[in-house]
Amino acid sequence: LYDNTNTAVSSLIAGTGGTIDLVSSALAATQTSLTVRATNATTGCTADFTSQAITVNANPTVVITNPVAVCSPSTVDLTAGSITTGSTAGLTYTYWTDAGATSSLGTPSAVSASGTYYIKGTNASGCYDIKPVVVTINPLPSTALTLAYSATSVCVGASITVTVQSSESGVNYRLYDNTNTAVSSLIAGTG
Repeated sequence: LYDNTNTAVSSLIAGTGGTIDLVSSALAATQTSLTVRATNATTGCTADFTSQAITVNANPTVVITNPVAVCSPSTVDLTAGSITTGSTAGLTYTYWTDAGATSSLGTPSAVSASGTYYIKGTNASGCYDIKPVVVTINPLPSTALTLAYSATSVCVGASITVTVQSSESGVNYRLYDNTNTAVSSLIAGTG
């Protein structure tokens, strides 16, 4: 198999009297035709079959911007245009759980688990690019802690102490009133 510049683009395959397949190497956009050349192994005489015009379509480019991390139970929408901004225009996107794009992602508009997923962008010619996208869904701090109030009824101007038992390390705590106004300092959990 030869391209339009008379360069071999496949391995030499011996005829068997039956069907054989000639598979080209990876083609470039400059290769616009293919020709099968038959060479007699004994005499060295060659004959070319009629050339076949081919079109080598450009591969698209998928550019990924990982979505902002969210807190559970929020979800991430992988179909949001901001995630693929900068990609080749006009692509059709599909969403996958594996790099080979063989296992589809059930609800790409509402991903609820952290992990690496894959976005496949396909152009009108059927050419595609697959890129990973990382989703981070952070767990909420535990609300199953025991709280102890120093009082539940006080006079105007007095304060109340709320003790958080078994606070979580890496979590900050602050007391808010019924109008969602902070009424205490930010205190780091001690674990």
